[in-house]
Amino acid sequence: MVGKRLAKLRKGKGLTQEELASCLSVSKYSITMYETNRKTPQETTMIAIAKYFNVSLDYLVGLTDELYSYQRDKRYILKVSKNVHPVVVDTLSEFVDFVNCKFTEQNSTGDEN
Repeated sequence: MVGKRLAKLRKGKGLTQEELASCLSVSKYSITMYETNRKTPQETTMIAIAKYFNVSLDYLVGLTDELYSYQRDKRYILKVSKNVHPVVVDTLSEFVDFVNCKFTEQNSTGDEN
């Protein structure tokens, strides 16, 4: 999965394997091996790939099909407009955490009310 996604990301930016290799400080051979799934990038290289393409590691390894930034913020998670005041975003985030906590507590005790 990593190979297919890496190739798609690289081609989407119009980069050659040589150019990407240079940006990631690896060899062109390594990029070829990654893209053909004959070699898996090391953890540090995976992180560098995610940062370079601004995607999550989950996306790279195929856990999600959402192409989102590894640097998601509260506005993205809550899908809040950029025009909303930061205090409102923080309050909404706290409310989501509170509801999630209550839901988790109810499920762990078997209490549905």
